[in-house]
Amino acid sequence: MAFNVFTLIFETLLKIDPSIIAKYTTVPDQLLYLILIPHVILLMFIYAVSKGTVLRIVGEHKGFSYLFQIITYIFIVWGGWYGSILIPLLTGWFTIVLVLAFIVFFISVIWHPAAGKVTSGLISKGFESVGKKANKGKEIDALEDQLTYTRKTLKRLDDDMRAAKIANDRRTMATLKALYSQKLDEEQQLKRAIEELGG
Repeated sequence: MAFNVFTLIFETLLKIDPSIIAKYTTVPDQLLYLILIPHVILLMFIYAVSKGTVLRIVGEHKGFSYLFQIITYIFIVWGGWYGSILIPLLTGWFTIVLVLAFIVFFISVIWHPAAGKVTSGLISKGFESVGKKANKGKEIDALEDQLTYTRKTLKRLDDDMRAAKIANDRRTMATLKALYSQKLDEEQQLKRAIEELGG
């Protein structure tokens, strides 16, 4: 009789694949891993989804919230999602959550939550120093790009001055010399700025 009840619950109602049932040989394992853990997580998920959905559509209405929860549960179970997709996913997920909860508990025992402000201050200062170094690197890169562009401009102006000298164009030559002098000053300023930043 017990076998028929479990067959009815697991295979007929919950539509759990027999290969998944075969992984859990004892009745307590089957109840824990195939019903209890997945149902707790599934019901929490359905509750959260229904609260969010119903609240956005009709406001706080308990009747619609309960209706949505029941329909979602039936849809997931009778659609076969529970037995084929959710059970392996949720049992693995629960194990991960337990491990993470243990890690958080262990850290909170060693590192008391009351020290959180001091710790967060230290962490934020560490991130600030890393951020400053990263920003400094970005500034240096931007200045080096600007220096490269200035050097290309100087080369182009030098070529234009040679062409103006050959053409004996004094007015163009004077304008180009003034621009060349400006760009040389700009190049020197960029070099100093890069050296000051440590580049």
